[in-house]
Amino acid sequence: MMCCKKEAKVERVFNTKLAKMNPADLGEGGVPKILKDAAKFLRENGLGTEGLFRKGGNAAKMKQLKVLYNTGVPVNYAKLGGIHQAANAIKTFLRDLQEPLLTHALYTRIMRFNLADQAANEREVRNMILGLPPANLTTLRALVMFLSEVCEQSGKNGMTVSNVAIVFSPNLCWAKGSGPTSGKIPDLAETSKLKEFTEFTMENCGSIFANIVQQGYVETIL
Repeated sequence: MMCCKKEAKVERVFNTKLAKMNPADLGEGGVPKILKDAAKFLRENGLGTEGLFRKGGNAAKMKQLKVLYNTGVPVNYAKLGGIHQAANAIKTFLRDLQEPLLTHALYTRIMRFNLADQAANEREVRNMILGLPPANLTTLRALVMFLSEVCEQSGKNGMTVSNVAIVFSPNLCWAKGSGPTSGKIPDLAETSKLKEFTEFTMENCGSIFANIVQQGYVETIL
């Protein structure tokens, strides 16, 4: 006898759904405070650090960090691994989302993304992101703008737009039933398409995110 598959447990911050997060864990426009906390620490302590977002954090301290956020306890990144731990917290939060920041709904459209026509692509990407829930759109723009700051120091940290796209694209969108925590390995074509889309969005973020007017959307920063 078959039974229905149980829905995964939604935690408070890590392993959550953006739409179900506690207002106490959100900042302006519904941007998760975990992202703002980590970005603030990185700005103040070393966006130019070599290996930023490429070197992993301490696994035991990451586990501790997750428990703190999921129980509403303030996190001191200086005591929990420093710069690389904060950078890893951003990636881990995105990776652990039960539905990706760009949502499952956009996955198929991203897989059809083609770099052939610059102007048409800008319109297409803009139309795609305008279909996101307001909190997702607000968070996406804030994240992209923050990552642009990281790229501005690529001479020190080695994180060019291309390298940032390689690191972050798998954590921004995936098909339902797959994703970074599913154990399924994406094929090369999927990885390449996600990277192309992310890189294009970052390179053209000024025009893609310009003059957006949408109820619930806020222009804010991490």
